[in-house]
Amino acid sequence: TKDGEIKAKNVRGKLRLVTHKGNIQVIGGVPRFDLKTRVGDISVTLQPGVALAADSRAHTDRGDVRLTLGPKLSTTLTAETKRGKVTSAYPAQSKRPQWLRALVAGGGLGIHLRSKAGHVSVIKGR
Repeated sequence: TKDGEIKAKNVRGKLRLVTHKGNIQVIGGVPRFDLKTRVGDISVTLQPGVALAADSRAHTDRGDVRLTLGPKLSTTLTAETKRGKVTSAYPAQSKRPQWLRALVAGGGLGIHLRSKAGHVSVIKGR
């Protein structure tokens, strides 16, 4: 979409969503995602039992990125921002003020989160 919010709930399978201006919200069993917005927040909640099938990413130029991981999901997580804070409920293997890398449940396929002007946060789901 050029202008508008995208919400995808209870989805399964690979997902690619792009909007120029608007928020993106994804909730479900998504084994691979590629999400991008120029202006807007991105929120991803991966449900319990999901295993990644390929590297995934969520990028915004101006907005926050929030990822909630289901329990037992193995991933190598990288999160970065140019102007904002990076926070994670998982211990960082490597960290700088606006960047971190964490091996979640031993690591695995990657999830890359990026915001040029916003905060990036990773939360443990139930």
